Amino acid sequence: MDKFPCHGKLLIHGKPNPWKKEWYITSITFNHDVCHVQYLDVGMPPAALKYIKSQRNATPGLIASQLAAQYPHITQAQVYSAWSRQSEAFWKKDEDPLVSAQMLLREAKDEADFWELEVPDGVTAIAWGCRQISRRIGATTVEIGLDATCEYSLVLIDCY
Repeated sequence: MDKFPCHGKLLIHGKPNPWKKEWYITSITFNHDVCHVQYLDVGMPPAALKYIKSQRNATPGLIASQLAAQYPHITQAQVYSAWSRQSEAFWKKDEDPLVSAQMLLREAKDEADFWELEVPDGVTAIAWGCRQISRRIGATTVEIGLDATCEYSLVLIDCY
């Protein structure tokens, strides 16, 4: 909903009732200088949620673009939020993201290799290799690194 300075006021005033001491007289005054826009339900329609669930392997951006014509009021952020909540059951194995990633990699033992790393105190790191990718990029690649702390999702590739 759009927000704007409507100068809305809600005044609630109570005073003792002169005829019945245990009662109060309450007056409520509600005032707006500018009328609000008409309310629009921005909730996610059940059919859109069902569609998002059926597309769990697609990106939220692609899903949002596919839903845009039928549901123009749905934002990409709403689609991302719904997609994330629905797909979480498939990938979130633990509250700790590192433990969750390790559990997923162990489950994918036929598709990925996973290495325990020795790192200095205060450093968190995880290493894995995807066999499909390594077959495609060939034997000349020495290292591919992803820095998740970098604002640009830095990927480093060292080749010889």
